[in-house]
Amino acid sequence: MKPRRQNQPFALYGRELQEIGCKVGVGDDLVRHKLLQSLPPTVGTVLAAQRDLTLHQLGKLADELMPLLQTSCLAATAQPQPPSTSQQQHQWDHRPAARSSGRSRDGPLPAASSTPRGLQPFYRDQRPQVCRAHLYFGQEARTCKPWCRWPKKGDAKMEPSSRRGSPQRPGN
Repeated sequence: MKPRRQNQPFALYGRELQEIGCKVGVGDDLVRHKLLQSLPPTVGTVLAAQRDLTLHQLGKLADELMPLLQTSCLAATAQPQPPSTSQQQHQWDHRPAARSSGRSRDGPLPAASSTPRGLQPFYRDQRPQVCRAHLYFGQEARTCKPWCRWPKKGDAKMEPSSRRGSPQRPGN
């Protein structure tokens, strides 16, 4: 199929695609797909939902939406941007230390992509009190770590501790 020229209106491009499609014997669905594919993604997704419009109507609607897209892009770039994560990190470093159970916060923790957000510690030296198996499965957990403080552990199989320098708790 023919590519669209830079300043060519989408209504005209749709008509040309339809003429070429008729000559080649291609259905309207493929022509519609090519027209939608030539549109910017924000306009194309809106128009893809308009199944009852003809190709010419889709092209005209696309031509009407393009100026709106350009003005909304300008408005979005003209708005002040929120501070970047490095600026937010800098702001965290200068906040007064939070006090919780006698401990002070040692600054923000680096985001650990491998650890889910809900499992990341709040303090740098904070260690979990309940093992991950009990966090996920509760009483039905089949494995457990020796340092876990889950009440009434039941018949969970005890695994060796993965903590460095962690003493083994007696009785587990």
